[in-house]
Amino acid sequence: MAYEYLKNLDFPGEIQNVLQRLGARTPGALLSMLEYSRDKFVRILGDEQTARLHDALLKIVPAEEREKLKDLPEFKPYMGAMLPPEVESAQNASARNQRDQLMDEIKSLRESDDQTPDKAKKLEGLEQQLRDVLKLTVAATRQ
Repeated sequence: MAYEYLKNLDFPGEIQNVLQRLGARTPGALLSMLEYSRDKFVRILGDEQTARLHDALLKIVPAEEREKLKDLPEFKPYMGAMLPPEVESAQNASARNQRDQLMDEIKSLRESDDQTPDKAKKLEGLEQQLRDVLKLTVAATRQ
């Protein structure tokens, strides 16, 4: 059962809760986290408790799993938020204008009292155009 191993580590309940909130469902996962970012564990648990935790995990994680952990590539997290370019591209400006125009038309149609099949068909077509424009905008920002 996930997190059951934490009860066998002989740490106070509050430390077990902190460790469980980290989301490491297996001892190997927690060991991997600890070895990657030991300094963060020291900030949370203190140097002595972190060393105790590391020793306890080494005893319960099988040797072959520890070897696999050593072979993993170095983790390189993305730092910070992805920001849009300072100058908007002509393609994005055009897509934004088209999106705004389509949204205005859709809003206008939805607010009208007309309940004809032609209105429903036109509304469906405009909504599909809007989805297509949004997909193009997203695809352009990923390049």
